[in-house]
Amino acid sequence: MSRVRRPARPIGALVAVAAIGLCGLLALTNCAAPTQIVVEVFTDACPGSGKREVIHSTGIAVGTADNIESRRPSSTREGCETSTGVGTLVIYPSGDKDEEVAIKVLGGVESAPDRCDPPGYAGCIVHRRMLRFIPNVTQRATVRLTLACLNRLCPSGTTCDNGACVGDRDVRNDGTTTPGADRIEAGVVTPLDAGVPDAADPCAGCKGTCAGGVCTVDCSKVTCAGELCAPTLPCVIACSKAGGCNDIACTTSNKCTIDCGSARDSCEKVTCKADDCDVTCKGDESCNSNAVISLTGTSRAKLACNGKKACKSANLSCKSNDCSLDCNPSQGPDYACPFPVPAGSCTSPQSGGCTDWYQPKGNN
Repeated sequence: MSRVRRPARPIGALVAVAAIGLCGLLALTNCAAPTQIVVEVFTDACPGSGKREVIHSTGIAVGTADNIESRRPSSTREGCETSTGVGTLVIYPSGDKDEEVAIKVLGGVESAPDRCDPPGYAGCIVHRRMLRFIPNVTQRATVRLTLACLNRLCPSGTTCDNGACVGDRDVRNDGTTTPGADRIEAGVVTPLDAGVPDAADPCAGCKGTCAGGVCTVDCSKVTCAGELCAPTLPCVIACSKAGGCNDIACTTSNKCTIDCGSARDSCEKVTCKADDCDVTCKGDESCNSNAVISLTGTSRAKLACNGKKACKSANLSCKSNDCSLDCNPSQGPDYACPFPVPAGSCTSPQSGGCTDWYQPKGNN
């Protein structure tokens, strides 16, 4: 089994850049080059790609051909470094310098990587690879996680490549597949949110805690993506950290309350189609530069931007029967909300229904 060396702090990667060895510290001559493999992970489903389903976090497990299926991720990261690049990880041999090593890369779409469980890995994209170290050589191994492999089940000894299964030794270091490699149809795993909710269970569809007739989702404890609440229950969603809710939706037939917390950009993309939408961006610069907030509640929708510069650079829209925007503080160097509010960001069939949307409240 290989071990993963971690530096004192991550440097824009999944975890990992090797620390300087004794050769570098002592400026010795005749030191052998390191034996290592640099795993580079890419995906077509980074947040911000505009796709409905995106990878929210990624994990890498390292082991052997015999135990890789049971291995949990030893390194994880949220989001992506670039528009298609997740990050890198450097691995080293723990024994012989020419030993074989197995890696398993887990892209969490509907589930966090540490909850991507074999054999089905529901809610995840899984990539397996067998690699071999070359003594005193730095190799680069490209891993591509594609949405075509979401909820796709490949047998042990194979990996998913654009929706089909190929041998885990048939993927070359540049991420392409060996010519002539056998490709078999991947099995389909039932998605985590598939099926029609059981009418006898009012909590069916709640991805958080269902109690007292309310679905409560804490995005610091579960991976928040897509629909989070039972369709017939009042919904309360808490997004307390940056990037905690970068693409969520709420379509309950009851009230949906979304608390975007105090962190900058804790809510990046919010779509509320509930009968009654209530979204609060209460921290300084919360819901700011990356936020896209769309409120289409059928009866009422309210957005409260209560922190300094909250929602200032956000893309806001409201198409409810009764739209309300509360900006506090308002005018001044730290004003909240984008003023003037862009034309067309609020359309209400009721006369005067958008008055508050265009008029800031309070004075600074």
